[in-house]
Amino acid sequence: MTLSGTVLLVDDDLDTVLGYAELLAREEGLRVLTARSGTEGFDAARIHRPDLILSDLRMGDEDGLALCRRVRAHASLEGTLFVLLTGHSSGFSETDAAAGVDDVIMKPVTADELIAKVSAMLRRKRVYDQLRADKLEMQRLHEAVERRSDHLLSLLVHIVDLSVPGAAVRGAETATLAARLAERFDVPAVLLKELDTAARLHEIGRVLLTADRGDAEGPEDVIEGDQWRYVVAARNLFERTEGLEATAELIGAIYENWDGTGHPERLRQGQIPLRSRILRLLIDYERLLSSQAARSPVDAVEQLQHHAGTRYDPLAVAYFDAIVRASGEADWRETRMRIPVGNLEEGMELADDLCTSSGIKLLAKGATLTPASLETILRRHRSDPIVHGAWIARHSLPQA
Repeated sequence: MTLSGTVLLVDDDLDTVLGYAELLAREEGLRVLTARSGTEGFDAARIHRPDLILSDLRMGDEDGLALCRRVRAHASLEGTLFVLLTGHSSGFSETDAAAGVDDVIMKPVTADELIAKVSAMLRRKRVYDQLRADKLEMQRLHEAVERRSDHLLSLLVHIVDLSVPGAAVRGAETATLAARLAERFDVPAVLLKELDTAARLHEIGRVLLTADRGDAEGPEDVIEGDQWRYVVAARNLFERTEGLEATAELIGAIYENWDGTGHPERLRQGQIPLRSRILRLLIDYERLLSSQAARSPVDAVEQLQHHAGTRYDPLAVAYFDAIVRASGEADWRETRMRIPVGNLEEGMELADDLCTSSGIKLLAKGATLTPASLETILRRHRSDPIVHGAWIARHSLPQA
């Protein structure tokens, strides 16, 4: 079997290093380099990046273990195999392993032993390189899938936002707060992606059905009415989508109550996924602020506290109360909201320039919509659609 690769020999004994080099040079596929000290060997390794380093243990300026540690600490030499040559009979020790040594050859060594060891180590190096290449390829493919997933999520959020004005902003605000509250509960990082997706996309169910608020079943339905059905619609959609099954479970349990009076399964306390409990609290918090039923973030939390232990997880309420009060009267909500053209009304203030799909600017940021400007916008929209709607300053939206 033909050997191939680069081997660096390091030994302060000239006769030894030249002898080993002569033996290995007989193999046509090998590139053999030599160094007379640990310092010279490390410099050669950084420049040539050998597949294998054969180093004497005892050298004048720097022993083989010290050289091995320097090699292992250098990022560009990752994967370089390191073999010690020594006349001591102790063999491979824990000290050698801790330094990163891959194997030990006892001196004196015959030509056949040297060739056999180098051959075995280079085969090992090829296996390592292939595994590393496979790992990098898997990582690349995983990142590509993640990017496509993020793009799909953004597309779905945009579609929902066009049908349910403000859903994108509400979802983003809920996702931000959910991450902060989840941190208080020490939710593992691997579970935060599903929480973020559920926060941003739970309103997709509103696109699938129109809630009938006349079917409220009792006092605990005062806030949500019958619109809990929209999360069931979202759950049914996502649970049939590969990769979104866990998100479906979280969304489907949002309107379960802590005391077991919620919908749709009447789950209670620990039966309700923690992340669903977090979302329920924050969705109702956002609703109180958006409808101006609460005067401030602190006031909204105080209203939510009335339902701690019935509608909401008491600990989630306590943690969220601490988060809000630590930030004073800060409001994490966006100062603007995207509104479809068909929902624009007189008196709304533009939070960004309003442009058509072809790039024609109709109105500048800060303009207040009038009957005349609305007529112009609608007329232009029919011939040159404003597909993304208009960004409107939140303070100018009609009071709910």
